[in-house]
This record gives sequence, structure tokens and C-alpha cells, in this order.
Amino acid sequence: MRESYHPLDADVIVVGAGISGMTTAFTLLKMEPSLNVMILEATDRIGGRIASKPLLRKGKKFTLYDIGAQWISSQQKAVFHLVKELELDVVSCHKENTKMIVDYDGKKITQSKHNPFEFSSVTSKLELAMFVQKIEYLCNKVPDLDKNVASMSMERFIYKNLSSKINRAIMKWLILINCGVDPSELTVAFYVFFCTSTHGIVNQLSLDQDGLREFSLEEGAQDICNKIAVQLKNDIVILNNTHVQKIQINQHDVKIKSTAGTFYSTNVVMAIPPSAVTKIAFTPPLPYPKRQAFDNTVEGKLSTFVVTYDDDFWTQRECTGDVYVLNGHTSNRPLLCCFDISTEDSPALTGYCIRNGGNTKSAILQQLSQYFGDEALHPLKCTVKHWYGGSPMCCYKSFEDLCEAQRKTDRIFWAGAETSIEWFGTMSGAVLAANRAAREVIYDLRPALLSVDDMAVFA
Repeated sequence: MRESYHPLDADVIVVGAGISGMTTAFTLLKMEPSLNVMILEATDRIGGRIASKPLLRKGKKFTLYDIGAQWISSQQKAVFHLVKELELDVVSCHKENTKMIVDYDGKKITQSKHNPFEFSSVTSKLELAMFVQKIEYLCNKVPDLDKNVASMSMERFIYKNLSSKINRAIMKWLILINCGVDPSELTVAFYVFFCTSTHGIVNQLSLDQDGLREFSLEEGAQDICNKIAVQLKNDIVILNNTHVQKIQINQHDVKIKSTAGTFYSTNVVMAIPPSAVTKIAFTPPLPYPKRQAFDNTVEGKLSTFVVTYDDDFWTQRECTGDVYVLNGHTSNRPLLCCFDISTEDSPALTGYCIRNGGNTKSAILQQLSQYFGDEALHPLKCTVKHWYGGSPMCCYKSFEDLCEAQRKTDRIFWAGAETSIEWFGTMSGAVLAANRAAREVIYDLRPALLSVDDMAVFA
């Protein structure tokens, strides 16, 4: 028995107001409207690692552009269902032009968007196809991979199985833009899981509108969180600028100490990145395997950029505006990839770049000018988002670490994009994790409310 009883501030406190935290609250209250839910958010806004920023565009007007997560696919049923439920509009990313640029070994190569690596030799294409087959074979072995293979770095695995220089460059680039880390920092075990999670490495290689960049949200991805907040405005309490410092598990409740005070609830849902979890003190301490899983995560090292222009001058070159920079990344050439996100009367480019520690904006514009001419040097606006301390991408050392990260502990449930087995690290993964965590909480509080379909999330 506790020494003293405190009135509960909420039945459930959700830590983190990103898409996973907001969806957790949304799902909880759909299943049990009588619940008292509170959300504690460390920053001054909701949205987490999705962020939509108003940028100057043609006509001296402003349009919302995503500087965090932004694309969804019709394959990603969970996020698509949520978007439909919230009555949000999506925009197709399909472009009429089919030409794109591949920068390989300092050479600017114009290729078909449907086959960007056509310039490689027949022998290289065959080798890459065999490598993809090997990865797909290993995907069927998760989680029973050979230990020697599982613990190998992807860099070593690539060099062991690919002799073609272009294929090595393609795979290193593919891992970097999808996982945010260098292959040397990634184990085969985790990458194979990641490929399984994203429905196969072939899905990652589908770089056109039929792949994972199929749609974006008309009002920006952050509109998902904004719409949930509006719908739940009378049912939840959201406290911004509230850093959680300590979580103490008692016999009958959870005590949460934060910069905004101390709060009590029956259960807590953690919907924050692993790097943020490691900054919180837990009493009693988290189980060692879970703490080790969070401590061993590798954060992504990429930044996101958006550049707006008066004209989509790249289309005059019959180009989509898409660029893949396979190698040669330096502080003066930071671009990894670039995509055309123009809408009517709003020409714009976005993409990922490496953190260069210098004048990133200038380096980006200089590199874009090499592909599209001097017009690229004169944007209406160029913004770069450095995701320090909570990268939009994060990887575990192994599949077992992920399983530990998502496993519930006493009165603590775990959401977030990095706790989803399917669509890991994506908006859809965040929604799936939220749906699972919400049902785990309901099972703990009101088990009779769960249907047979709800119980499927525990399988």
C-alpha cells in the first residue's frame, strides 16, 4: 500500500504529442469516451517529427510545406484509414515528366524515372537482382537468421556480396535515405527486418509514384495532429513545453515528475523517440534488455530541406526535378536526393542532405545549380531542418531490440514509429504503434471493450 493517495490527474497520460501520441489519445477515446486523457509534450507545438512550415511561394503568398515526414502510400493502410477518418485531402505525387538526374562519380546522368539506374551494365543489373533476391530470402528467415550473418554490418555484407562499384553505391545510398545511417552503423539483422517491415527491398527500390512516395497531405502532414487536437479539444488536456523528468511506478498509479509539475495517472503511454526515453529516470528502472535496446539505437544523420521558386524551371529541361546523388557527399555537396513537390502555382523542391556543419543552404543551392542552372541560386525561400536530438530516423541494433522496445512494462505502454514491426519509422508505423498501445491500455483498464479483431494486435 502507498504511504498516501493522490487524486488522479488522468486515467492515461501520453508522453509525446507527435502523430503516435495524438493517435493514441484519439484511439483511446474512440474506444472508451469516458477516459480522462492528458498529453505531455516537451516542445511548444504538437506534431513531433512531422512539421509543416509556411514558406513564401510564387505570388508573394505562403504555402505549408513539410520539413519532416511527408509521404504516404496506399499500401500503408493504417495511416490511410486515419487520414480518411479525419477527412483530410491527399495529393498525388505523380508527375507528367519522366526524366530525372542521377549524380554518380561526379557525372550528371539523365535517366528515365521508371528506371533510374539504366546506365549500369547488364552484368551490374544482374548482380543487383541477385543481391535483392538474397535480401528477400533473408527476410523470410527473420527472426531466425544465422548469428554470424545477423551481427555483420551492412557495409561488410554489401562488399562481400557486391563487386560492382555502382551497385555498392546504390545500396549505400538506398540505406542512407531510408534509414538515415551509414551501412557501417547498421547490422544485417536490422536491415533485413526493415526490408520486411516496408514490404520488401523491392518496395524501397520503387522510386517512382508507385513506391512509397505516392501521396502527400494537401495541408501538410502536421494537419493529421492538428485535426485530432481539434476533434478532441473538449476531451483531452495537452500541456506543451512540459519535459518529463522522472516516471515512478507505484502499486496503484504512475507518478510523473515534469517541468510543469507532478501528475498522477493509472497508466502512461510513451510516444517519444528512443533518444528522448533515455533522458528520463524510471523508478523502478526499466528492464535491462529494454534499456539496452534504447541505448543501442543509432540516430539518423540527415537533414530535410525545402526550396521554393517563382518558376519550375527544371520542367523546361523536361525533368521531374528529382535528383539522386549516389556518392561523393561532402560539406560542399551535401545533397543525397531531391524531389519535385510543386503544386499549381507553387514550384518547390525538397529532399535530404547530410549535416555539413557549415552554410548548408548555400551548399544546397550551389549543388542544385549544377543540375538545373543558375536559376536555382535564386529561391524565394530555402529552409533546412536539422533534427538534432530526436532525428526523424532511428535504427536498432537488432530485431530483438525492437521487440523489447515495444513490449509493455508495468503500467507503461510503448508507442512511437520505432516500436512498430510494420512500416517501421514511418507515419504509418507511428499510427500502427498507437493503435496497438491504445488497445493494450484498454485491455488493462476495460478488457470487456475489446473485440476479437482488437485482440489481433496482441498476436
